[in-house]
Amino acid sequence: MVYSVGSKNQIEFEVAVSNFLGCETHTFDPTLKKAFVGDKYATFHPWGIGIDGKQSEYKEFEWTSKGIETIMKELGHLD
Repeated sequence: MVYSVGSKNQIEFEVAVSNFLGCETHTFDPTLKKAFVGDKYATFHPWGIGIDGKQSEYKEFEWTSKGIETIMKELGHLD
């Protein structure tokens, strides 16, 4: 399992993980303006990773952050 944080729709990392490791990959980026282009290589989540419930912002984007443990629980990745 690989978590990729912040993609800007540049999926070279996701492609490399797929080609060399062949494992499940999840990409997180709350700042994409267009649809994620790497669906063949990763499952996309428009979530920001940080402190649970913290309001975060970057340029014109705003989101409520999720902690890594919360994300792992939601995705069923704790075990």
